[in-house]
Amino acid sequence: MKIYFDRKSGDLIIESPEGQRCRDFLGVCIGEAVFDTEPTVRGSTRCIVTGNFLAVPGTRESRDIESEIRAQGRSHLEFYWWRDKTWPLRKARLAFIAKPHGGFPTSMAVDGEV
Repeated sequence: MKIYFDRKSGDLIIESPEGQRCRDFLGVCIGEAVFDTEPTVRGSTRCIVTGNFLAVPGTRESRDIESEIRAQGRSHLEFYWWRDKTWPLRKARLAFIAKPHGGFPTSMAVDGEV
């Protein structure tokens, strides 16, 4: 799965390996997360996260995993990753990726590597 923030719509976009896309506003739990950037069709750069999709957003299972990540999380991902086009980490065992909200860090990582 690939996840990125669409500034125009204000949503997180979840893209499958087959190219199917859906929008998310709750946040996504990812295992073996890899943080990277990629060029857009308009020549800009966007931050992306790839990894294993752990649970359907909004389900009880997803909320439980998110709680576990928040309890274990030692790394708040920089709130402005979507604006600055850079990640503070390269990899993480677990990550909760959420769209920016009201100036607070909403994304977290467990066992992150710089």
